[in-house]
Amino acid sequence: MESIRDHHKWEEKPLLIFWETTKACDLSCIQCRASAIKDPQPGELDPDESINFVRSLKDFGRPYPVLILSGGDVMKKTNLEEIARELHSEGIRYSISPSATDLVTEEKMRYLRDNGMSSVSLSLDGSSPETHDKIRGVNGAFQKTMDIIDLLSGLGIKVQVNTTVMRENIADLPYIFSILRKKHIATWEVFFLINTGKGSKLEALDSRNVNDVNKWLVFASFYGMNIRTVESPIFRRMQIDYMASGELSGGEAFDRLKKITVNIEGRPDSLRTSPVGTTWDGNGIVFVSHDGKVYPSGFLPVEVGNIREKPLSEIYRNSGVMKLLREPSKFSGKCSNCAYNGYCPGSRARSYNLTGDPFGNDPMCDYDAVHTRYDFTEIFT
Repeated sequence: MESIRDHHKWEEKPLLIFWETTKACDLSCIQCRASAIKDPQPGELDPDESINFVRSLKDFGRPYPVLILSGGDVMKKTNLEEIARELHSEGIRYSISPSATDLVTEEKMRYLRDNGMSSVSLSLDGSSPETHDKIRGVNGAFQKTMDIIDLLSGLGIKVQVNTTVMRENIADLPYIFSILRKKHIATWEVFFLINTGKGSKLEALDSRNVNDVNKWLVFASFYGMNIRTVESPIFRRMQIDYMASGELSGGEAFDRLKKITVNIEGRPDSLRTSPVGTTWDGNGIVFVSHDGKVYPSGFLPVEVGNIREKPLSEIYRNSGVMKLLREPSKFSGKCSNCAYNGYCPGSRARSYNLTGDPFGNDPMCDYDAVHTRYDFTEIFT
């Protein structure tokens, strides 16, 4: 049977551009990709360079990619309001991903909302101060996050919550999920730890627990929340498996997470899961660092260019690494032959982090790629 191929072509433009506007941040999160520090670093794009970068995004043509302004803490970017005005005037959709600090004020959020900001993503890595504050490295971070969610909701601003899964919080996931449901959060983006930045000292989940957590996320999606994963595209494979078979089972961790969820939330009203996605590192996604360097994603530190030297559109379209990342059939190992690889090409960042090869196998995937069970054309028609 033919492998799944991407239903949407991302050769010409990405869906999402992640821009690390600054490394400056007042938090000290133990899993931070950016190894954030208090002040901006030498080499950060200055105000003029930042505006020129924003204007260059029009090279992709309409509809423009969505720009995600992150950090460090985007609220510490010196000309954030000017950047917002420029994005709004150019008709480029954007969202921000701030740290939960006193820099997030009602006045600033109103200003950004009125200048085109479509949503805000906040991090929540624990269901209580004991867990979240320890991970974030600041007392009061949990309550501040709750307050900001309430503030944004009151202003009519869409909120996405991001959670990084690690050994420290795996048992807490159903309780985090319950908070999100109470807060009426529509989208939950679950990050699977890649040992980069300060997160290099943490212990990621093993393949058995990675599989169980992903299967539990499929179950959690039955409650109507839009759930996405970062650096765990096997979630999509498990969605497809469930959509084809109607069966969902896992190991001990899955059973425990599911039991806790049902005890808290009751049984889901539906047994439907949301449609799977088709983007991954370098394919519909690109990352621009504070100093203009371009990477396939924030977790895959393979430099493919610099916007100070070439426009992002040229780098995205013409980089050899980026082109190859969009061709999973040319990867080495079993990922190249996997029938799911148009939806799940394996985590490129994890492959690079653990093996040094961004085109190799995802070490967390235990799927037998030789065996294909389903006719995907029937599932998606």
